[in-house]
Amino acid sequence: MQLYAAVGHFVLAAVLVMMLRHAVRSAEVLGTALFADGLLRFLLAPLSGDYADASVFFHIVTPAQAIRHA
Repeated sequence: MQLYAAVGHFVLAAVLVMMLRHAVRSAEVLGTALFADGLLRFLLAPLSGDYADASVFFHIVTPAQAIRHA
């Protein structure tokens, strides 16, 4: 799981650097970074193993996610 996260964040960083070099506004780069990081974390979270014990909201949300967003 950590390897997938490292590869995903490396690709995200490369995309963000390319956006900065192509004279994209910094606000767009920040928005892309925030959106892509949230999406990456959402897609990788089920691979972490926390979902085996997730009893909150029909095994979709882990207890840590439920507490964090409450």
